[in-house]
Amino acid sequence: ELWETFCAVDEDANGYLTAPDLRRVFLRAGVVISAAEAQRILGVTAKDEHKRMTFDEFRRLYSRQYLRRTFRELDTNRDGQLSLSELRAGFARIGLRVSDQVVARAFELADRNGNDAVGFAEFAELFRDIPMADCNKVSQRWLQLAKGMDCGTDFVAEVPDSKDQQVGLLWFITASSASAVVSRGLTAPLERLKIMQQVQPVESSERGLVQLARSVLAQEGVRGLFAGNSAAMVRVVAFQAGMGGFTWAGMTYIPERWQRSHNAEVRGATTCVAAMLSTILTYPLDSARAAMAVRKLGGAELSLRATLWELHRTQQLYRGLSLNILETAPFIVLQSVVFESLRQNVHDRLGQPPSALLYLVIGSLAAAVAQSVMYPLDSLRKRIQTTPGVAPRGALAYFWTLVRGPGPRVLFQGLPVTILMLAPRTSIAYLVRDSLWK
Repeated sequence: ELWETFCAVDEDANGYLTAPDLRRVFLRAGVVISAAEAQRILGVTAKDEHKRMTFDEFRRLYSRQYLRRTFRELDTNRDGQLSLSELRAGFARIGLRVSDQVVARAFELADRNGNDAVGFAEFAELFRDIPMADCNKVSQRWLQLAKGMDCGTDFVAEVPDSKDQQVGLLWFITASSASAVVSRGLTAPLERLKIMQQVQPVESSERGLVQLARSVLAQEGVRGLFAGNSAAMVRVVAFQAGMGGFTWAGMTYIPERWQRSHNAEVRGATTCVAAMLSTILTYPLDSARAAMAVRKLGGAELSLRATLWELHRTQQLYRGLSLNILETAPFIVLQSVVFESLRQNVHDRLGQPPSALLYLVIGSLAAAVAQSVMYPLDSLRKRIQTTPGVAPRGALAYFWTLVRGPGPRVLFQGLPVTILMLAPRTSIAYLVRDSLWK
């Protein structure tokens, strides 16, 4: 097994590991180390004059002595077992601020026999794949297993685990819904302007953000900037309830051995499936939100109930749903990959985890990249949602009609507005969620 790992990261197959190779070794074990730390490890362990590591030297990194030393460091009362309080104290000693809920989840993962204590055998089984397993590396991996994959958006948040599962799920839905409602409510004017730009007639010239805002204010007043926001508020609450329920159900019924061996992948797949199911269930509200946002300026605003009935009567409730489903999983995966890449790059450059402010910046950048890549599908969906009969031969045929006619640029109308509102929306969502969660 160690030889397979060695060969997998030895990309040039010369029988030696360099600093970049060594970083990949740790990353495979769920641990992020900086380039400087990799060089330091090579300086201590590698005897080669070029500071390259042989397989024998690599094998010594996995000595159980490292695990025993770390276990003793955490086992402060020297009874040969780790308790929940010792684990919490261990995280605190190395400067990790972790909620009691996450600590409890981490403890449950290691307590295989359910005796409310973690013996060395259980500890070693969980972390035997970590090279030079000191307290920092073990804690990083432990928390990763406990927390899983957080995609970092106000629509797709990590569902916490709790011994009292109903209370944990209720608090997740409450905190996530509140953060989504506040963040989307405060950025609702930008959302409406974005939708209006997305669905402008292709034969007309694209109106800018300022021009659109002036038109809305002149004809409808400030209230007009929030047209359709009631549908958005109802949808985010329903969406979060669906996300919480579906993700919790998935993580409950997926075999625990799969979760331990492929935690990030399992949580990522569960999140994607939960997002798709929640999208399907709440899609009529998204259609209503779009319809209310693009009504003729100055026209009478229909209520949410009346809008839904009108869309049902004209069979438009689920128009464009296939495009929304198609973009959901790629968006989540792309945002997560970009976020993790940026986070690791910042960690490497600073030699420490990013600050809270940097995390918000990284999250906004990752969302901006994902939004930009998937934006044509979103624009296409909005046009199909709001214009009856616009795609009689299907979404793909309509896509090529737009590309061949006005050009691909039309599918990116409103993207600058979208990028503009990502930072405040992400910041507000995290602030509200974290405040409620604490």
